[in-house]
Formats: sequence, structure tokens, C-alpha cells
Amino acid sequence: MSYCVNCGVELAPSEKSCPLCKVPVQNPASPWVEPQSTPYPKRVESIIKRVDRRYGALLAGVGLVVPVLCSLLIDILMTHTLTWSGYVTGACLCLFVWVLLPMLVKGRHSLYLYMLYDELALQLYLCWICFVTVGIPAYLTLVLPLGLLPYAFANGFVPIVCSKKLTNTLYVPAIAAFMAAVLCVLIELTIDLNNTPNFEPMWSLIAAVPCIVIGVMLILIEGKKNLKDKIHRRLFI
Repeated sequence: MSYCVNCGVELAPSEKSCPLCKVPVQNPASPWVEPQSTPYPKRVESIIKRVDRRYGALLAGVGLVVPVLCSLLIDILMTHTLTWSGYVTGACLCLFVWVLLPMLVKGRHSLYLYMLYDELALQLYLCWICFVTVGIPAYLTLVLPLGLLPYAFANGFVPIVCSKKLTNTLYVPAIAAFMAAVLCVLIELTIDLNNTPNFEPMWSLIAAVPCIVIGVMLILIEGKKNLKDKIHRRLFI
């Protein structure tokens, strides 16, 4: 039986180092003996590193079919026609295009192409809602422009995010803040012009002014390297 030369703890023959203070065991009179059983396997099992996204997307797609069929069946049994089930069906189709379609398509495709698919799915869903509620004119004059504005800004923001010169800088969130401010004003402008011929900004300014202030602050912080490094150290990033 051996004892640790540093802390005096009793050591088992299978110990190569002290379990308490980690000092190596050196006892020529008591050589190391391999334990008969270990809490872990000697052979490391290989783990699949790549997840089969297409298979998971197919299972999720089957899961989306269930609420669609249930809502259609219940709607027909209760109202003898298709009414509210269209909302469920349209929402599930949008989820399929937004989330599952990129996982099912083989190969790498342009981000702009996926964004176009997402926008088309959203616009078709909104068009159908307007068709059964307020009418197509309301969709063309109000809903369509409101849906296209974020899409246009998103397409303009993608090159900024992908720019190598702006990577890992605070200029990217600063530009995003400025674009959000402009987007708020344009949204209120579209709504006001659809209702009245005059434009008087109200809530958009309440949202835009903080965005502009945040954008200016981010630019100032990016320009001061010492301040930026201090913030990184304090936030552990």
C-alpha cells in the first residue's frame, strides 16, 4: 500500500497520481497495477458528426400535415365548407417554406433566393387573408407595400453583413439601427397615405429616434479602440 508523499492520502495500486493533490505516484516497491474495471470504456465509440437535416425536415413536414388535415376535416364537419381552416393551412405552408424548404433542398443556394421564396409565401398568405376579409384593393394599396418594405431592407442589409471590411465591427449593428429607423418612418408613411393624404409622423419618430441614438453610440464606440476593448473585457466577449 502506498501513501502520497505530499498530502499523505492512502493510494490504491491503480492510482498513477494522487486523487487529492495530483502529485505523481513514484514507489518502486509498489508498481502500478491496471484496475480490473474502469468507469469508462477503453474503446471510444465513433459519433455521427453530421445530422441528417433532410430526414428531420421530412419528419417535421409530416408533422405539419397533421394540423392541416385536422383543421380541414373539423371545418368541413362543423361549417360544411372551408372557412377558418384556411388560416391554419396557410400558416403551415409558410412554416414549411420558411424553415423546412432550405433543409430539403440539396446543395448551396443563394440567400436571396430563399428570401424571395419566403416573401412570396408570405404575400400569398396575406393576399388570401385579404381576399376573404377586406378585399384585394386593401391588399394592393396597404398590405403589399407593408410586406415589401422589410423585404427590400433585408436584401439591402445582407451585403453589409457579408462585407469583409465590416465583419466583427460595430458598424454592422449601427447600420441596422439606422435602417430600422428609416423603415419605421416608411411604414407609418405608407399607412397614413393609405388613409389620409397628409403625413404626420408620430409613433415612427418614437421608434426611430432611439434607433438613431443607438446607431451613433455604436459608431462612437467603434472609433474608440480602448473603450471597445474595455467593454469586451467587462462582458467577457
